[in-house]
Amino acid sequence: MDLPGLSHDDVNITYEAGKLQVSGERSFERDEENKPQFHRVERWYGRFFRSFELGREVEPGNIKATFTDGVLAIELPKKEESKPMKIEIK
Repeated sequence: MDLPGLSHDDVNITYEAGKLQVSGERSFERDEENKPQFHRVERWYGRFFRSFELGREVEPGNIKATFTDGVLAIELPKKEESKPMKIEIK
């Protein structure tokens, strides 16, 4: 997920019963001393929430998340028994 201007402290990730949820909030920063006048603001502000149905094939204990330069990456490894396997023909 692209989350420019946020830090990992601004984002919450949960996984429960096959559902991954990512949420957080970006606050609008104002400099009260200089009070800039905006003609257009291209970045969205406020709370956000995204939910993904992944099923129960995910290994919850091995989920990893990294946040680098405004990009959140989440690795969700599958359980061994849910991975496809080749069947030998005899």
